[in-house]
Amino acid sequence: MGYTVSVPALEGCHTQGGILAEDAIRLYLEALRDGGTAIPHDVMKVEVDMAEVEEVYICKLPVQEAGG
Repeated sequence: MGYTVSVPALEGCHTQGGILAEDAIRLYLEALRDGGTAIPHDVMKVEVDMAEVEEVYICKLPVQEAGG
């Protein structure tokens, strides 16, 4: 059994398998910063279509700038 991670606040940030969600988020944020793109605001509401998945685990991870 595998898993897929999606980060609603970061459009297009997805990972699956062996890459941890924290790593995917870190790399995505680094790419935004390196490209001069602002980090988007958090998404407070998440909708999940349970018809397409067997189970869902939702967690909220705080993200801070380095040195902050």
